Amino acid sequence: MKRYRKILLVLSAAAVILFSVNLLTSAWLVDSTQEEINTFIPGTVTTTVEEEFDGETKDNVFIRNTGNIDAYIRAAVIPVWKTESGDLSGTAVTAADFPELPILPGWFKGTDGFYYHIEMVAPGALTEKLIGTFEMPVKEGLKFELQIIGSGIQADPPAAVTEMWGITVNPDKTLQGGGP
Repeated sequence: MKRYRKILLVLSAAAVILFSVNLLTSAWLVDSTQEEINTFIPGTVTTTVEEEFDGETKDNVFIRNTGNIDAYIRAAVIPVWKTESGDLSGTAVTAADFPELPILPGWFKGTDGFYYHIEMVAPGALTEKLIGTFEMPVKEGLKFELQIIGSGIQADPPAAVTEMWGITVNPDKTLQGGGP
């Protein structure tokens, strides 16, 4: 019986010591561990059109990726006639008014009418030049306006680009013609 008591006493003491060590270790970890804050910044894709325009001639049109991730960029080029007060005139833009723009290096025109920049554009970077020089046509009582609207899509994953824009992303990450 005495032997049983000694074993019980030793086991109880060991349990108290283990419990105390565990409690002290937990208290130390809680007190000394630095709090880590994980900040997640979602990727955004935004663009701005950068151009020179003197009222008669549009020069050096580029599109800048103002987002925070790599993006593919496309542009809609929309010719319109406006009245002198700035309203849409309702006058159709003819091929004589607005001939097909030459495709400059680094771009292709998709079957959907958009101009696609072939390579992905890093955050803060510019595309290749979309339009070199374009002189605005003149019509009595009307003002010609060439609107450039840039848009972008995140470059990764490539399947999203294909799904949303109907454009092929090649293995070298360049875009290839098409369009919805």
